[in-house]
Amino acid sequence: MSEGPVKMKRRVAFLSQGLGRIVPPKAHGSIATWTYETAKRLSREHSLMLIEFGERRFATTRNVHEGISYLYVPTVINRIINAVHTRVLDLWRRISHANPQTLRPAYASTLHNLGFAVQAAWHARKWHADVIHVHNFSQFVPIVRALNPSARIVLHMNCEWLSQLDPKMIARRIKSVDAIIGCSGHIVNKVLARFPYLRQKCHVVFNGSDVEHFVPSMEAVVANPPDPLRILFVGRISPEKGLHLLVDAFKTVAQNAPTACLDVVGGAGSLPADYIVSLSDDPNVRGLESFYRGDYFAEIQGRIPDHLKERVKFHGNVAHRDLAEHYARATVFVNSSLSDAFPLTVVEAMAAGLPIVASAVGGVPEAVAHETTGFLVKPNSSDALASSLCDLLNDSSLRRRMAVAARERALSLFSWNAIAGQVARVHDQAAAVNGTK
Repeated sequence: MSEGPVKMKRRVAFLSQGLGRIVPPKAHGSIATWTYETAKRLSREHSLMLIEFGERRFATTRNVHEGISYLYVPTVINRIINAVHTRVLDLWRRISHANPQTLRPAYASTLHNLGFAVQAAWHARKWHADVIHVHNFSQFVPIVRALNPSARIVLHMNCEWLSQLDPKMIARRIKSVDAIIGCSGHIVNKVLARFPYLRQKCHVVFNGSDVEHFVPSMEAVVANPPDPLRILFVGRISPEKGLHLLVDAFKTVAQNAPTACLDVVGGAGSLPADYIVSLSDDPNVRGLESFYRGDYFAEIQGRIPDHLKERVKFHGNVAHRDLAEHYARATVFVNSSLSDAFPLTVVEAMAAGLPIVASAVGGVPEAVAHETTGFLVKPNSSDALASSLCDLLNDSSLRRRMAVAARERALSLFSWNAIAGQVARVHDQAAAVNGTK
């Protein structure tokens, strides 16, 4: 009697994008966290290798943790190529008077992180990877394909670059892709608006949350409101995260709720402006350009009146696993971003049973159910943030109702087990289209 089709065990290699790092059991950055948590679950049925930027200049190092192989490639070749590329590009722009705000910025060049891409693709080949999962950098795809002609390549987009960068350049690169993942329907719809023929290859896989680690605290379910009322922000202190709007909103909130305080968890450090601002067609995002020219953290601190400085606390970078205690102490979670493909921190806060106030941008409306798990507010409006925050801080029954709904939504849609299952299906479909591996 047949027991059904036998699942083939695959060898899956994840390539780092370099804006975050995994040193198990710690992952630094949203994409690194996504990769680490997803890989742990995929490794129950498949062989996993995570290829990362190393800390050593010349030596390749290896590690095995929870059955997953970690390979850290040396950095010196990559740094030399990047440095030469940057200098040559700067020289060419000065000579030609080219506009640096172009549809082919430096980070989108084939030469950017070329040293890493070649080494990573070569190690994936030696390991005989069946599936190679690449985050964001489409320029890696042709290199990976050249060295791995029979592997299935998945390009995972956590930003809008496929729909923002030079379409001819992108079209050439994605010819070799077997599947494209967008972290939200917002991302996928923008890709399909430009490349409608990719519909069969495109998939939505959200960011997730460790619903067993980020859990509601007892304070979230008691009848009496906590004292003080804590507003929590988690993210980079970078202009696109809109912390300047939140600080301005807090001035109003503080008058309305005398015990309210604001906790900011995340380090100061902006992404380059040309990663976000230069390519955006959103006037709210383009209006952030001046913030990138100066010290944004100093700008934020300067906006806080002296009488409120003790009520706004900057906690700096916090290890991902240690975030749970900040969620547990919070009353309300706020996402004030002006650009957000899909917010990992929002789904973590929902898993922790927090009501959400979030700007209705990017993929955020796919995470937050308006007036059910929180409030979606007009982007780039400190008044809108303040109004919804005050509504929640002044109504404990509304907070409890939204907190319960937030936890339920996180359990049903955003657990890492659910996310890993979706990724496995994408890998399955990519293999099936081109012949089963």
